[in-house]
Amino acid sequence: MARRAAILLVVVCALLVLVQGGPARAAYNAVDIYALSYHPSLIAINAGESVSWYNFDGGRVHTIISDTGAFYSGPIYPGRFFAVQFSTPGTYPYHDNLYPSILRGVVIVNERPQPTPPGPTPTPLIASAPNLALNRPASASDALRAYPPSAAVDGRSDTAWANIPSGSSGFAAWLQVDLGSEQTFNQAVIQWGASYAEDYALFAWLGNRWTPVAGNDHGNGGNDRLNFAPVRARYVRLWTFQSSDLTGQYQVAELALYQQTEAVNLALDRPAYSQGYEGNDIPARAVDGDLATQWTAPPGLPQLLAVNLQAPYAVERVVVYWAPDHLPPAVSVYGYDNTRWNLIERRLTATNDVVQTFAFSQTLTLSQVSIQAEPVDTLPAPPDPLTATLGVAVREVEIYGRALLFPPRFNTGRLGETDLTDPGLTVGHR
Repeated sequence: MARRAAILLVVVCALLVLVQGGPARAAYNAVDIYALSYHPSLIAINAGESVSWYNFDGGRVHTIISDTGAFYSGPIYPGRFFAVQFSTPGTYPYHDNLYPSILRGVVIVNERPQPTPPGPTPTPLIASAPNLALNRPASASDALRAYPPSAAVDGRSDTAWANIPSGSSGFAAWLQVDLGSEQTFNQAVIQWGASYAEDYALFAWLGNRWTPVAGNDHGNGGNDRLNFAPVRARYVRLWTFQSSDLTGQYQVAELALYQQTEAVNLALDRPAYSQGYEGNDIPARAVDGDLATQWTAPPGLPQLLAVNLQAPYAVERVVVYWAPDHLPPAVSVYGYDNTRWNLIERRLTATNDVVQTFAFSQTLTLSQVSIQAEPVDTLPAPPDPLTATLGVAVREVEIYGRALLFPPRFNTGRLGETDLTDPGLTVGHR
């Protein structure tokens, strides 16, 4: 039977920024246009973020126009780009009016997740490996007396390091840990306090220079886990660049470092997106590590949950925990390899098959993974994730894999030469 492919059209309430310009550094909210295709054709973001379309399609001119007429790029010449900032959650289909039957895409805009402040009692962050930073000497660019650097490595979530507010949201500050000797690590966990960094980078002292190993330019507080290729270093420094409360202050309740030898759950606390949800069962609840919470999709909308790993990883398997009373007839797993969405596996759901493990026949390099519930009559499976109209609930999605050795995607040009060559072990207090 033909696939039921109906896309919900939501009227655009507010589109804040429309930009067309020359070449620019592509963030992960980017759509590349080449070979008369959008890569990816489906992208999900949070409200307040932007999507940029880059024309890499040889000598062809392209356009981006909303199906509702809410935004229009005009001609996008080769090597140029067009960007839109979306402020209102919803589903935004668009197309190229020069190639309307070939080039069609969708932007899904979810509500911006709210940070979860640390609880009033100490909580362990990870128990699977020793925390190499626990109770090690810590220093900072500066600190309030009641919030010393040592409070960020004491294993407690009810204490924190806080720098002296500068009055400028873009003020940079740093927190540093001395591991005592060279240690090998490939994961960092940052537990933020009431004010957090929306843009930050983790550096390791390698040889005679600070080298970036991981970072995030879409920080939203709570707990962040950074997985990266193994490095061996004694000093580790967390640079913070953009404060959430606009005062220039950052609070770090805990900075932990681990060496993970097994494949780790890359989906934990990563951005998760869907085209709809019921009540408070938002997509983020499917990647919060808690089987007591869930994402619930209302009937009549595409039953698609996408997880953005925010960087390419070597992915080995995906595990999906379904709510028993919301099992789908069939499930497909798609992966985005920074070029296109590919169907990895599709299977019918057996009775009481509430935990499904999709073990890949070979390790795949993916930056996004999508889980799609489908009716049984969608055979053969389509090459890209599209729509279905069931009503399902996912308690947790786990994506297991390892970090790849690749250059960090964030820009380190914000730091001066002395910032990158001086360990700077002194600290000021107020």
